[in-house]
Amino acid sequence: MEGNNYLESRNRNVISRKSWTAYVPPIFILTILLSVLASFELLLGIIPIVLLIISILNIRSYELYMDDDGVWLYSGIKRYTPIETSIMTKYLYLKTDEFSSNEDMANYFVAKLSEKGLKLEKPIDAGFMCSVVSRIDDERVVFYMGKNQEPSSPALWQIWPEQKIPFFKVVFGKANRTPEDKARVILEEVVHAIESASDIGWAK
Repeated sequence: MEGNNYLESRNRNVISRKSWTAYVPPIFILTILLSVLASFELLLGIIPIVLLIISILNIRSYELYMDDDGVWLYSGIKRYTPIETSIMTKYLYLKTDEFSSNEDMANYFVAKLSEKGLKLEKPIDAGFMCSVVSRIDDERVVFYMGKNQEPSSPALWQIWPEQKIPFFKVVFGKANRTPEDKARVILEEVVHAIESASDIGWAK
């Protein structure tokens, strides 16, 4: 990887970034730390300020994007040494002519997942893929789906669930991914019920 030139040369479609709520916990925690340290020594107040700046820059750097090679999670304060992680292993692939578009696929899965008892919001069409927000065990799980760009007959499609875990649960190690696991099981049931579907499987 060779800095910005490499990143800018790729056909990157940013899917999402962290929302404003991601900034609340570090600001809250470091503000308290600032007031405590500053009460002992004014110079000590510089430490939480520096940490806050680093935290904000790190949060701002997160990007979930899609390019010709797949879906990637990008982060890094130093733009010339970013961290890029492939999340392709989250995909459930299938080949089928059941869908004519990403929107058609999203509407199909909303109907079928709803029959399984899931509470779903209306699909969001980003053009190159769709997302559907659901609630499983009172946790927010988002289904991402769309047509793979790889030429294939029948067409190759991909779908995967992603649980949105609150910041504090991640920090204190209390993250429970059971809702996401349930979503995977239900998703497989729906996909395997598609008669025309073939080559079904999670990416390795």
